[in-house]
Amino acid sequence: MIDVIYKPTKRLKRILVAILLPPPLGVFILSIYILCIDLFRGFDVDLFPNLIKSLVLFTPIAYILFGLQSILYAFVMEFFINPNIKNSFFVIIFSILLGMLSGIVLGLMGTDGLAIGVLIGAVVGLIVGMIVRRMYCRYLVEETIRLG
Repeated sequence: MIDVIYKPTKRLKRILVAILLPPPLGVFILSIYILCIDLFRGFDVDLFPNLIKSLVLFTPIAYILFGLQSILYAFVMEFFINPNIKNSFFVIIFSILLGMLSGIVLGLMGTDGLAIGVLIGAVVGLIVGMIVRRMYCRYLVEETIRLG
């Protein structure tokens, strides 16, 4: 019975990470960027309280705006990219490109232009891609050991 649920459970964890992590991570990176700009402009910024406020206020909005992209990203990574591409470097590159595509939406919203949206998307794609790829590779090693 454990063998039957082993693979779907690992897969579900990877899919959930790929769906749930990008929106708050993008909000975190964007908040840091905005707070840094405010600091450079000479505004008196309480970094930590403002960062927490940003995360609390904008993460639900990020799920609304980027939830569909995160779902698509998760399924593309899980069912097409991870199982078919053996080189982790190329998997991460694909993840960055998918993040950049999602970042176009942020850029089109007029935060600071297209460039910052694409850049934030690339960083989110890099981080999430590395996490999901590591989870996938760990699963492959565990399966190899389990099967002998």
